[in-house]
Amino acid sequence: MRRRRWSACLWALAGGTLLLLLAKFFVADVYRVDSGSMRPTLCGGRERPDGEEESERVLVLYGRERPQRFDLVVVRSMDGSKPLVKRVCGVPGDQDLMIRGGDLFVGRRRLPSETPRPAPVPVYDDRYLSPEDFFEFRRDGSVQRAGAEWIVVGEAYPPGNLLHYHPELRDDYLDRRHRRVPGVIEVNDARLELEFALEAPGPGQRLHFQLSEEGDLFEAELMLGPPAVLRLVRLNRHLLGDGGAPQEEPPGRELARTQVELELEAGRFYDLEFSNIDNHLRVRSRALGLDLAQSYAGNEPLYGASDLRDPSVPQHMGARVRFGVERGRARFRAVRILRDLFYTEDGRFAVRARGRGQARPGALPPDDTVSLGPDDYFLLGDNSAASTDSRHFGSRKASELLGRPLAVVWPVPRWLRPVEAP
Repeated sequence: MRRRRWSACLWALAGGTLLLLLAKFFVADVYRVDSGSMRPTLCGGRERPDGEEESERVLVLYGRERPQRFDLVVVRSMDGSKPLVKRVCGVPGDQDLMIRGGDLFVGRRRLPSETPRPAPVPVYDDRYLSPEDFFEFRRDGSVQRAGAEWIVVGEAYPPGNLLHYHPELRDDYLDRRHRRVPGVIEVNDARLELEFALEAPGPGQRLHFQLSEEGDLFEAELMLGPPAVLRLVRLNRHLLGDGGAPQEEPPGRELARTQVELELEAGRFYDLEFSNIDNHLRVRSRALGLDLAQSYAGNEPLYGASDLRDPSVPQHMGARVRFGVERGRARFRAVRILRDLFYTEDGRFAVRARGRGQARPGALPPDDTVSLGPDDYFLLGDNSAASTDSRHFGSRKASELLGRPLAVVWPVPRWLRPVEAP
């Protein structure tokens, strides 16, 4: 009887081992992330030369399912020594794919606004960072910090009283411990998220939310009525006039507006999100039922910038993010600032000759656009400045893709969501 029990246990153990091996070779496996090319989506390597090494483990599902744009995939390195996690940015059939000014172009155009995109990367979150260290504001008592809130008193004339996010908007990110990791490259696209409350809502009050990019200042303005009006305004600011004299700011051009019936409750907080991603402006509030969007063709170059500057490095003017109130008293909290992924023009595929990293002696001339065949994928790393990817080694075949990462299993388990809803 005892021999039969031992035999049954051995058969069960052998069967379980066989199933695990079959699963490992044909269904899924766990891979170690040992480079920083996908930070902060996946953490590997060191954030700083003197920092501790971090290596997350990801569960990778094998399969023949063709990945979609911006899906995460695992591919073998060019020498076959180790697996790499990258993001699919070009899919079979893409023509004239290129990287310009940090953005991805397909068919020489930016992707449409309805295209699902990777979630923006947080660079500031007032739950973890000291607000006074990141914002410029008046010191005359009209702006105060009370607990987790800003209290702002605005004048009765535009633009009221604004807080200015003063650091450059670079490819920073917050690590797994919510610490800020400074970046090195200034990026284009930003998103502002916050909650606001008016202490005594009334006609004529205005809330201002501003994002600047190159020579443009875009504003989402909520004007209380009745009826209330939400509008998107574009201000082209020219820093220098003839002979270098400052010019008066030209009037703003309204891009879009909507009228809504709003009755804001005094002291109640409402969410608001304002973004400019790939030249697609959007302002929305779930609590207020607002959603206004508008695209534009391109940014006004920063007036007076040298024609000799590297075109792959954007030039921007002033504070990149601002918000505040005109006429009355408002409170702001839960402030977050996020950035879009920014792809540097390093390498030799889909980049310009004047892009970063093109001055190496003996380097091959770059292919400024790439067209993909029916089996080709163009793969990029989220941490572009630290990534070796299809900009350097070209497109990869579908047969070279090992699978799709589904989740981080160690040290802090979490699901991986390649894109967010548009």
